[in-house]
Amino acid sequence: EAFDVLATGGIGVFESPTGTGKSLSLICSSLTWLEAHLKGELEGTDTQAAGSTGPAEALPEPDWIEEETRDLKRRGMEDAFAH
Repeated sequence: EAFDVLATGGIGVFESPTGTGKSLSLICSSLTWLEAHLKGELEGTDTQAAGSTGPAEALPEPDWIEEETRDLKRRGMEDAFAH
């Protein structure tokens, strides 16, 4: 299920009792997915263009990440001029 959520860029809700290794399981799943994604080994997922034989292209950043990046850069410039 974690691979499906990562491939579609969705949100996953995973339940399990305390002490069952949820964090480690999700970290390992995420890193395994990322490695396969970067190597272009994920076939039949939305992250690979139809008919593409090479690695999938990176998906664009969500708008909120781009906005925050611009704000951080702007604040960094303001701080540089303040000193």
